[in-house]
Amino acid sequence: MASEGRLYLFLMTSIAIVASWWLGGVGSIFWCLPLLVLFLYRDPKRNVPASPLGIISPVDGEVVAVENMHDRLLNRDALCIRIKPSLLSVFTIRSVTEGKVMQYWLDIDKTPTGPCVATNKCRAVWLQTDENDDIVVLMQAHPIHQLHCRVATGERIGQGQRCGFLLFSRYVDVFLPLDTRVDIKVGEKVLGGESPIAHLIHR
Repeated sequence: MASEGRLYLFLMTSIAIVASWWLGGVGSIFWCLPLLVLFLYRDPKRNVPASPLGIISPVDGEVVAVENMHDRLLNRDALCIRIKPSLLSVFTIRSVTEGKVMQYWLDIDKTPTGPCVATNKCRAVWLQTDENDDIVVLMQAHPIHQLHCRVATGERIGQGQRCGFLLFSRYVDVFLPLDTRVDIKVGEKVLGGESPIAHLIHR
């Protein structure tokens, strides 16, 4: 399971033990709590494809938009792939490519409207590949859910590496260079850390 869930698992298990001791058989219903934590914070192993210039999905979900948009964080025009996770998704966030973490933002307000841009508070990570390709992964979440980031600015990260955790994210947008080749279509299901979604072009 994801490390972010260990404290909750301990607390829910403790509650279940106390409830079972005080309430007897009726208290056994409280064992649903640690089981729920195990489900929400599950973190299965993924088969990361060997593709140096490939971009893989950061999360589990469905592709809902692919279009050119303005990436206001880096002030550029970019290709945007939007993925909508489901309520039953694995909530671990994985790196879309190998590279260096240039910056991350925990609260972004006043984002412009558009199919590929979130309108509520967002979290984002800027990655740069060894070929100097800039990639921004922007996550729209409910205000009460905090992004748990496992990497720091300046740190190198591997493709498919676990780099964060965000419960019930609403949308995840991946901003890529305009000449990137798209390998998926709207409506396709993707797995975080495993499904190729695009390919960087270098001539």
